[in-house]
Amino acid sequence: MFCRPKLPRHPTRLHLTVVGGPCTGKSQLVMRYTEDKFYDVYASTIGAELALDGGISPTSIRTHQSVYIWDTAGREKEKDTVRRYLVGAHGFLVVFDITDRASLDHARAWIDELRAFHVPMVLVGTKADLAEQRQVTSEMARDCGLPYFEVSAKQKKNVRAPFFLLSDLAEAARPHESTQRCSIL
Repeated sequence: MFCRPKLPRHPTRLHLTVVGGPCTGKSQLVMRYTEDKFYDVYASTIGAELALDGGISPTSIRTHQSVYIWDTAGREKEKDTVRRYLVGAHGFLVVFDITDRASLDHARAWIDELRAFHVPMVLVGTKADLAEQRQVTSEMARDCGLPYFEVSAKQKKNVRAPFFLLSDLAEAARPHESTQRCSIL
């Protein structure tokens, strides 16, 4: 039997992955959070892009670790590629567009798939600045059973809160340094 220690409680990196359907604002959300930028025109993500939180989250400040954020593509044809960025994630932000009912259905499918990873998830409704075009109510989103935030990357509204909460939940869910993973060779 071979035993190796699990990841320590405060390793140098915390990996979060952002998933959701196409055109839901995942990249704009990540860019506003990590770089405080917003672009009116933005190209679709191909595969995944890596961003760092720059030490702004309370979790990264408290634990002296970097928070790595994988911003994944939302197109169905890239789902196999995106799955590579799910393994090893410490938490997931599941994103949908409040002006597109189908995007919530897509988010629910992601939630069902991601439950197998047994890590924290947070649901994020984007484009809150377009509330007059809303197709998804807060109640509909809360029925998913996850902590829920509505954000506007364009107006810089509530952008940090879901990342801060997910970082805290993911850090708290990490295994303690004293636990070990054993496998038979």
